[in-house]
Amino acid sequence: MRKRTIKRLADTIFWYALYFLPVLILILMSLHNPITSLSSVISTLGLDILNDSVIYTTLNSVVGAGGILPLFSSPDILIFFTYYICVYILHLLVDIVIFIPKIAHKWLNTFTQGDE
Repeated sequence: MRKRTIKRLADTIFWYALYFLPVLILILMSLHNPITSLSSVISTLGLDILNDSVIYTTLNSVVGAGGILPLFSSPDILIFFTYYICVYILHLLVDIVIFIPKIAHKWLNTFTQGDE
């Protein structure tokens, strides 16, 4: 495997593990003692702030129990979607922060090579 392929694979595995971290913790914790909800796992991780975020409020007003298109009666699904969206936004921010030095380095190499 090429170095670029290994980096891409490691990046993909890392971000998908981070996306599904609450579900993985829920599975691991349910092996030892029964946990009834995903919201308890989110509070165990210290992510209770997601319950008051703009993303959660918007999702709840659109697809929540009292929303325009009520699809989900349980807030656990909405909390997980909020977590997923927040991690996805974080992923975009990290990619942007990593991309800026790469493009600047490429431009500096292009500008300083001259007519060789």
